[in-house]
Amino acid sequence: MTSLQFMNQDGEWESYPDVDVIQYYKVIRDTVKASGINTRCCLCNREFDVSEIVITGGSLKAGFTWSCPDCHAVTLEINVAKPQI
Repeated sequence: MTSLQFMNQDGEWESYPDVDVIQYYKVIRDTVKASGINTRCCLCNREFDVSEIVITGGSLKAGFTWSCPDCHAVTLEINVAKPQI
C-alpha cells in the first residue's frame, strides 16, 4: 500500500492517505488474515486470500471496505470477528 503525494494550495507536499492511516489499514488486513477468513468478491465471485485485498477504509470495529484485486469492486465487510487492536 502506498499513498498519493500532491502539492497543496500552500505549496507544501502532502500524502493521502497519510502514513498512520496506511499503517492502520495494514493492521486491519493482517488481523483479518490471521483470523483465517477466506474472502469472495461480491461482483466477480472469485475467492482469494485476504492478503490480496486492498483495504480502502473503515475499521475492524465498525466494518471496513476493500476492493477486489481482479475487478476492483468495493465491498463492505462487517461480518469479521472483532479482535482488540
